[in-house]
Amino acid sequence: MNENTPYLVNNRETAKRRVLLENLLISTRKSHNLNFVIARGSDMFGPGVIVSTMGSTIFRNALAGRSSTLMGDIDLPHTYTYSKDFAYAMEQLGTSDKETGGVWHVPSAPTLTTNQFLDLIYTQAGTLKKVRRLGKSTLNFMGIFNPQIRAAKREKLYQFENPFVSDHSKFSKTFTENITPHEIAIKETLDWFSSY
Repeated sequence: MNENTPYLVNNRETAKRRVLLENLLISTRKSHNLNFVIARGSDMFGPGVIVSTMGSTIFRNALAGRSSTLMGDIDLPHTYTYSKDFAYAMEQLGTSDKETGGVWHVPSAPTLTTNQFLDLIYTQAGTLKKVRRLGKSTLNFMGIFNPQIRAAKREKLYQFENPFVSDHSKFSKTFTENITPHEIAIKETLDWFSSY
């Protein structure tokens, strides 16, 4: 996906809100000569990132040697963005004298499969990786009884049914990258969650 890839809106509320806000910014820019930057990262992880596909539940479970539960196909390529790399990119975009208006994908370390990413987390945590996978039919059944699961399936499952790879080449051509290798980013995240 690059900055011009259209949103997959369907019945997803988050996508509808994002399209609405981006269109509002674009129209405001034209009518009020406003400069703006929209920075997009993929699924975020890092110190302090609690609510995320790779947030508190995954890192705390890895530290405790418990199973992590994920939906969809974990053997597909999926980009994960380290929160400190996202902050660095925002700083570059927000303080640059270059033309930075519009949408930018922030740099992320090389894309792995979710399964490979979990391998790194559990290995660094020093525990045996255990994963429960929730497929579409399981989520459909669980969603009958739990509206949160129904909403999570509607809003997020599409990201784990096909490769979900973010292209940040636009940023790389304009700014100096400062990408943290997964191993370092995961260690810093585990260190933070070990005292959370």
